[in-house]
Amino acid sequence: MKWFSNMPAPGHGWWPAVLFVVAWAWAASAAMDANRRIPASDWHSNMWADASGYYVYLPGTFHHGMRAATWPTDAPERVGHGFRLDTVSDRVITKYTAGPAILLVPFYLIAEAATGGSSIDGLTPTHQRMVEVGGAFYWALAVTLLFMAFMRRWPAPAWVPLVALMLTCWGTNVIYYVVRMPMYSHVHSFFCVSAALWALLSGLDGKHGRWKKLAFHAACAMILVIRPIDAVAVAGLYAWLWMDQRAVLRRPGFWAAQALIMLLVAMPQLVYWKFAHGSWVVYSYGDEGFTNWRSPELAKLLFAPGNGWVPNAPAVLLLPLGLWSAFRREKWMAGVVGATLGAIVYLCASWHVWHFGCSYGARPLVQYMPFVALALHLFLMDRRPVLLRVRQGLLPIFLVLAFVTYRAALQFDICYAWELGHWRSFIRTILLAFFGKSEF
Repeated sequence: MKWFSNMPAPGHGWWPAVLFVVAWAWAASAAMDANRRIPASDWHSNMWADASGYYVYLPGTFHHGMRAATWPTDAPERVGHGFRLDTVSDRVITKYTAGPAILLVPFYLIAEAATGGSSIDGLTPTHQRMVEVGGAFYWALAVTLLFMAFMRRWPAPAWVPLVALMLTCWGTNVIYYVVRMPMYSHVHSFFCVSAALWALLSGLDGKHGRWKKLAFHAACAMILVIRPIDAVAVAGLYAWLWMDQRAVLRRPGFWAAQALIMLLVAMPQLVYWKFAHGSWVVYSYGDEGFTNWRSPELAKLLFAPGNGWVPNAPAVLLLPLGLWSAFRREKWMAGVVGATLGAIVYLCASWHVWHFGCSYGARPLVQYMPFVALALHLFLMDRRPVLLRVRQGLLPIFLVLAFVTYRAALQFDICYAWELGHWRSFIRTILLAFFGKSEF
């Protein structure tokens, strides 16, 4: 760790570029290795069910104009019915949003060039590999931006943000949605929240302020386009801005720019809804909703072994210490982070299916982990004697837990919904992760 302390300051050296390249290379390699033996038509595939609902915009747009007539009739069945073909209206219907597909366009086009555009459903192994490379790219860019932002706002030895990010990604279910399920929306939302935090923590005024505002506006807009429920994250980001750089919000031009960029980023989604449903804005989830808001399944969401947050993201056990460090630095920091996380936990626990179907560790919380990383950075850099002793005792334990959590993610069999009492299978998975070989 002493060696890391001699690293050049972020933005003035080559370390951020090295971090990005290493992270991208590792994540892309790990993702391709984990998924290369699983064809798109296998239910273990990273193109199955929800993933195909997000992905269909790409082949649907480039090969079919989102029309049903030219698709093979069995196409939805072969990928877990993530979308459907309405042959009456001649439309491809998906309830999922276009945000991840928009971000993956460059990688899809590379796959198209490599295959000569010969696959009308975009389900070749080459297309799968490029989706994995794209997810790895956005995750690597996210952790690099967070590293730079933390070091700029709260300078510390470089091991501090590196360990904070390591715990945040490997010590939680984040890495599962990078390596095993990159076509789900979560790694892309994780990137957008990270980009917005980078802009905030770097400062929206001063040098390059115009470009940072643009990045902040675009990131917030894409957060909403990918998953509208993540208005909670945008509210948290704007609450941070209100407390930290209030003068920026008093400028009418700031709000006008956000509205304009929001419209531009959302336009592909609005056009699709108008084309497919006849309305510019559509609630595509039908009868699904937050029907348990009076009696949210908080205990299950937080502690169930299969889809609960804490068992599959043990690093969040350090969150109270991070919030305490944030509180000691600036009371409002702890309030903003705590309120944002508390609000999304409540909403997720209110969803009609608390485990969100095929999920690993409360997946809608993945994109909120940059807020957790921020708190962990503040905890790890806190020099108060009592926290130094606590950190020395806990850090080795949680680094081991991060290793085991990552291995367990590779063991995960895609669809578990274990309830609170179903710990035997979970413990078996953990033991296999620590002592045995991963399944995939």
